[in-house]
Amino acid sequence: MSEPKTCHMILRHKWFDLIDKGFKKVEYRRLCDYWLKRVLDAQRVTFHRGYTSQTMTFEIKHVTLAESLEIELGRRLD
Repeated sequence: MSEPKTCHMILRHKWFDLIDKGFKKVEYRRLCDYWLKRVLDAQRVTFHRGYTSQTMTFEIKHVTLAESLEIELGRRLD
């Protein structure tokens, strides 16, 4: 069985901390080929707190294509 595809995203400390505390449940990215290619096939997203070694991983619950790319976070995996 293959490993689920994971998309990695660097976040500023403010946004990382809001997701970590459970206040922010959706991550937004610019609607462009760069992010579409990385997010649409992924089952998980790993957030990095800036360029530190601190990370957290979530299941991707749902992706919405609107004016921006909206990634609804599911269950935390780490």
